[in-house]
Amino acid sequence: MTKEIRNFKIAEYRFLQPETVGEGEATETRAPRLEGYAIVWNSDSVLMWDRGEEFIERMAPGSCTRSLAGVANGDHIVAFWSHDTSKPLASTRADNLILTEDEVGLRFSMSLERMDPMMLAAARDGDVQMSFGMVSRDDEWSRREDGTRVRTITDIDLFEISPVVFPAYPATEAAVRSYDKWEAEQTPAEEIVEEVRADYSAQVALIQLKKSRLKSKLA
Repeated sequence: MTKEIRNFKIAEYRFLQPETVGEGEATETRAPRLEGYAIVWNSDSVLMWDRGEEFIERMAPGSCTRSLAGVANGDHIVAFWSHDTSKPLASTRADNLILTEDEVGLRFSMSLERMDPMMLAAARDGDVQMSFGMVSRDDEWSRREDGTRVRTITDIDLFEISPVVFPAYPATEAAVRSYDKWEAEQTPAEEIVEEVRADYSAQVALIQLKKSRLKSKLA
């Protein structure tokens, strides 16, 4: 929950659960990237607390529009590893972090170049989730029929996204896949996820085949 202190707003962090992580097939000129949705519109968070009262949070479509317009005018959004500012993974300024809004949510694509082997293994094994850091500029409160309070955030200052390990929004997806799939905007997210799973299975089968052939040669 945002708290007002002398007219300044405290930054808020939201942790998101990806649906799948796979390994795409790299092309000769384009390396695989980590990509998916950092925010999904109108998706319920887990229960949160405000002054002892539970509430559900939702991000409204277009809540990142102003932040992305700022990027076009030179503002800076960074991807960190687990919010650690000493471990920057990519940034809009360096052109290795791409952020776009569509009908699903805030979509991201980032280079894997700065990830160390541990980070890459965690991503490919499905152990990472997504988080984002923001300052809320405008929100609306309502109540559901069961009495649950709902906070709908309509405008934020987005300043970072991060692969992390603890979820708060269960509806996002992130995957390691080839850059070409990022450009296929006409492909629904669900179909891309299935393609990633197929790519990953094919890669595993190829590795196992190579290991088997190597063992045969050494025997």
